[in-house]
Amino acid sequence: MDGGVHCYDPDGTLLGRLLTPEPVANVAFGGAKNNIMFLAASTSVYCLMTAVTGAPRIRR
Repeated sequence: MDGGVHCYDPDGTLLGRLLTPEPVANVAFGGAKNNIMFLAASTSVYCLMTAVTGAPRIRR
């Protein structure tokens, strides 16, 4: 598959890709509304604000 971050529906359908200038090793969501996507790449960390609020965090 081509590079970037691949986004899938729970049924396995590819919804789209976020193209990145370098390979991405890890993805995490954060921020007050859990709507910021953090991408850890080869030499950089990127962040993208999304238009949707993420799932609530589980507090233990």
